[in-house]
Amino acid sequence: MNTQSMLASFYLIFKVKEMQFGVTAAIVQEIVRLPELSPLEEAPVYIQGLVNLRGKVMPVLDLNLRLGGQRTHPYRLTDALLILRRKDKLLGIIINEALGMVELPPDSVEPAPGFEEEGVTKPHLLNMVAKTNDGLTMLLDQAQLFRFAPIEALSPELIEGLGTIEDEPPEDEAQEAVKRYPFFHGMTAEEKQAFRERSQQLQKNLVSEDLQNAIPLAVIRLAGESLAVEMEVTEGFASITGLTPIPCCPPHIMGSMNLRGDSLTVVDVRELLNIPHTKHETPENIIIIRCSNYFLGVAIDEVVDVIHVRPESINKVPDTIDVLDRSYLKGMATYKKEMLALVDLPTLLAKPELTVHEEP
Repeated sequence: MNTQSMLASFYLIFKVKEMQFGVTAAIVQEIVRLPELSPLEEAPVYIQGLVNLRGKVMPVLDLNLRLGGQRTHPYRLTDALLILRRKDKLLGIIINEALGMVELPPDSVEPAPGFEEEGVTKPHLLNMVAKTNDGLTMLLDQAQLFRFAPIEALSPELIEGLGTIEDEPPEDEAQEAVKRYPFFHGMTAEEKQAFRERSQQLQKNLVSEDLQNAIPLAVIRLAGESLAVEMEVTEGFASITGLTPIPCCPPHIMGSMNLRGDSLTVVDVRELLNIPHTKHETPENIIIIRCSNYFLGVAIDEVVDVIHVRPESINKVPDTIDVLDRSYLKGMATYKKEMLALVDLPTLLAKPELTVHEEP
C-alpha cells in the first residue's frame, strides 16, 4: 500500500463564513487559537499579517479575502489559525471552525469548474470539489495557496519587531489605525488583550523546543476506553466498509476491506488487550498501523484528537492497571483530565496468530 497515496486521500475539513473547504492532510502541521497579527505593509490585501511562530516568521492568509470576499465583521476569539507546511515554507490560514479529518473516496472528488480569463484557462485556488453528506466541499490547491512574496525578504528589524503593535491609538488617528492595523478593527480592549497574549505565547522558543522533542499521539476511543497510539506508526484513519470475512482465521481477524484498491486486513484488539465489551458493540472505524512492510487496520470507535507530549511526561504503567494487558502498554499520558494508556500496537499486531501476510 502506498503511503503517499493514502495520505493524499485524507483531508482536513474546515469552515470559513459558512463555506466548507478542505486541504490535504499531508501539509497540515497544527491548529492553534488565532493570535494577534503584525501588519505587513505592501503585502496583498489577503495577507492579513505575520505571526512569530516559536521563532519562525509566518504569513497569515484570510481565505475569505483571497477568494474576493469582504471583511464584514471583526475577527473573533473563537477563530483559529490553521498552520500548513509545504517543504520548508509555513502558511497560516484564518478559519472559523475545524470540522476534522475525513477520508474522501476517489469517486467523491471531481475537478472544479474552470473559468477562462481573456481566452486562457488559469490555475485556480479551488481546483477540486468533493461531494459529501454535508454538501459540497471545495478543495484547495496547495501550490496556489503558497504563491506569495517570499518571507525570506523581510528585514531583520521587522522580524524582531513582530507582536509589538502599539496599544489603543489616539482618537484622532483611529481611521489611520484601521487602515494600518486592520486586524484590530471593531474589537474591544479585552479582545485585543486576549489576542495579544496568544501571540506572545506562540513566540516562546521554549514551546518550540518542547515540540521538537515531543511525541505526537493519536487519542482514540475503544469500547469505552481512552487510548493513545504513536502517530509515527499510524498511516491514517478510515471507516469500515465492505468487510469480507477471511476463511480459517481466528476471531480477532474481522476480515478484509478494500481501501483505495488495496486489500487491508482489519483486526479487533479488544480481547487481546483485555478490554471488556459485548458482542453487540461493533467498531465502525479503523486506525491504519504500519507493521514492518505491510499495513493492518485496527478497529476503533473513533479518533478524538492528536496531541503532542514530551517523553519525560509519559509515566510508567501503574500496578493498579488490571483492565488492559500491561505487556503491550508503553506508558501513561495525560489528556485533559484523564490518563491515557499508550498502546504498542505494532508489537501487539506482531503476534503470530495475528499475522496475515498480504502484499504491501
